[in-house]
Amino acid sequence: MSDSKRQAEAEVEDVEDGEEEGDKIEKLDATKKQEAKQLDAMRDAGGSSKETTFEDFEKIKALLTKLSENDMEQKKKKQQREKELDSITVKPEDIEMLAFHLELEKPAAERHLRLHKGDLESALNALVVDFPELREARRLAGCAEEM
Repeated sequence: MSDSKRQAEAEVEDVEDGEEEGDKIEKLDATKKQEAKQLDAMRDAGGSSKETTFEDFEKIKALLTKLSENDMEQKKKKQQREKELDSITVKPEDIEMLAFHLELEKPAAERHLRLHKGDLESALNALVVDFPELREARRLAGCAEEM
């Protein structure tokens, strides 16, 4: 093949490549325009184009204040409950007995006794008979009538 013929074919390929690139660019532009329209439609449908007003900020502030107050109230109740539990006296031998026989840590045994006002029998029932996982297992096994 002669050099001039090769050069002519190369020029034709360059022109064709240029046309293909132009088509690709046009397709990309069309795709971007379509995506932009879809995004605008989603914004309009979602209401996110609405401007935030001062009243919105005031509502948010009031809700946050209420949440904070509720949190403080819960903390106070928890502290009060802990003080009540701390005031309950428990016998050291009861703590030892629970810890040894039920293989509990001593602080856990003491806590259970305090939760049951120092009553060993009530604490044992809660840990052995009324234990939540045991109760659920019995319910699932169909033994709920026995309880």
